[in-house]
Formats: sequence, C-alpha cells, structure tokens
Amino acid sequence: MALCGPIQDLIRLRYTDREASFLYLVGRFSGYFIGRQYAAFLKRKPGGLVYQLIHKAKARGHVQVLDYGQHCYLYHLKAKPIYRLLECADSQARRAKGDDEIKTRLMILDYVLDHLDSEFLALKSEKIEYFASKHGVEILDGSDRVAPRDPSHFSFQLNPFAYRFPIVPGMQNGACIPTFTYFDNGTMTVKAFSRQLNDLEPMIVRIKKFEMIYVAQWEWNFAAAEAAFDKVFPQIKSPGTHFLVPFGPEHLVNFFWAERLFCANSPQLRQEHLLVLRDGERIYPRPEHDDLREAWRQGEEHFDEHLEALTGIRRLYGKLTTVLLTQSYPLFRHARRGSINPNSVHGLAVL
Repeated sequence: MALCGPIQDLIRLRYTDREASFLYLVGRFSGYFIGRQYAAFLKRKPGGLVYQLIHKAKARGHVQVLDYGQHCYLYHLKAKPIYRLLECADSQARRAKGDDEIKTRLMILDYVLDHLDSEFLALKSEKIEYFASKHGVEILDGSDRVAPRDPSHFSFQLNPFAYRFPIVPGMQNGACIPTFTYFDNGTMTVKAFSRQLNDLEPMIVRIKKFEMIYVAQWEWNFAAAEAAFDKVFPQIKSPGTHFLVPFGPEHLVNFFWAERLFCANSPQLRQEHLLVLRDGERIYPRPEHDDLREAWRQGEEHFDEHLEALTGIRRLYGKLTTVLLTQSYPLFRHARRGSINPNSVHGLAVL
C-alpha cells in the first residue's frame, strides 16, 4: 500500500514501513488487532516480527496488551497522539470497547486485510464528503447544528450507527456506486442489519445504485439477511407498475432491446425476443412510449428520469452479497485478566 502522510509520520516515530502501514490500518478501521492479523498483513507465519511490533508499540505506550487467558492476547492501539497523526484524533477506536464490539472491529480489520487492493472510506468525515461531492447528498446527524452546505443537495438526518462500517466508493460504467458493509459478530437475529437498512433507505433511494455486503463468521443469518434486504428494498425486484408499464419497466426495456435487435437483423435475436416484440407492439403504442424509447436510446439515466416523470416509478439498482469470514477470534467470554505489565513482554503468544 502507498505510504501516505500519516504513515510517514508513524515512520518518523521509528516504526518500519510495514509496521507503520499496519498501524495505520488498525487505527482507521479497528483500534484492536491480534497477532495473526499482523502476520497476515506481512504474509508471514506468526513469530518474531509480530513480537517486535508489540514490544516496540507497548514500550512507547502506544498499545495496551489485554490478556484473555488460554495464551490469547489482544492488542489495543489507544494512544491519542497516534490517532492525531492518523488525522482522526476524535476516533472512538482508542476507547475501551465491550467484547462484542471488539470482535466486530477485528472482523472489519480482517475484511480490509483481505481486500487491500480496494479503497475504503473509514472516517465519518470521508463518507460525508464522498456523498456530498459524488451524489449530492448531505448527511446530517444529531451533532449537526448548521444547515446543509449546499441548498441544492438532498439532505437528511442519519443515525451515526448506519454508516459506522467501511464504505467502498466503486465505479461502474462511469457512475459512482457505493458499496456499504455490515458485520455480523455472531448475533442470532438480523434486527440490527434491518435497522441499518432502514436508516440508509432515504439516501439509497436518492442515489439509486448501490451494493451491500453482509459479512459474518457463520452462514446461519444469511437467508434472514436476504429477506430483510428484500423487505426494505422491494422495488429492486418489483419496481412497480403503471398503465403505461402494466408489466413493469423491465418488460418495456426488454421490448426496446428486442426492437433494436430486430431492426439491426442481429444474430443475437432469439425466439424470446420475438415473443416480447409481438406482445410489446400491442402493449406500448402510445406517444408516451415513443418518448420513453427516445429517452432509453439516450441512456439509462435519461430513461429513468423520464420514466419517473411519467409514471412516478423510481427504479433502484442494488444487490446484497454475503461473505463468510474463515478467520478465528479469541473466546471473549473467558474472563479478561487485565493488561500486561508494560515492563515485561516475555511469553506473549499470538492467536
């Protein structure tokens, strides 16, 4: 990964390039880590290099070591000066967390380490700036006391919980398409996931194109997560009907495609296209359909805008992807033995 300014600042604290890069990821995405995660970042087996980082960071008061018993140690990057260097001095990551939240943060770090070639937005300020600049959406929360910066932007209140997970600012066919993430730390329900979807729904309907990744250590909630997704965004599968589009907008688009293939005498023309063409000539004879055809020829965005103006139907493009993490985590339910004496690091084991 590129050595950005905050990483260079950590290097000036006499961390190596690799140590500084890893601590940068920890500070931005988690605040906590375990030894095998640094080993995975290095693509090495746990051993001396992990020990060197822990010894160095603990001796400087940057990392606290928590002993969970059974030779299981957890490392908390908690020094405020480090977060100041990482340009997130107010980050909650440096504060002590409960066991469930710690596991969630370790899962986030594992996911990021598995996708180092992707760009992630981790900080609240980054996400707010992204949606304002790329999508014209102004996010406000309970701490905001000012009006939106740009009156032309769509603005709404958003619970900070809804965007506490990393966001991937992707591109597709020249369009900005954000990928939201959600991390299931082992709960038995998807109520929190449903709450996040409902909180995000006003913004997602506005931006129209998005992806959602549901990350878990076990598969038991995957079906329920998919059902919750379909419940909050039913218009993805069934955008609605109108007398101009009695079978929905997808049928009309399929008719336009069939027309194009037929007129071009395309070798891709199939029997199913001819069936759609036969039905469409009967269903779509109105001048409004000619207008929609012309808008479709100009591009998907023009078609969607024209469709909404004529029918009130707002098309939504989204999908849910479930991801299974295979990594293991400490048994947090064991009694925590407290922090390790900072003057002694002998015998530290890594998970």
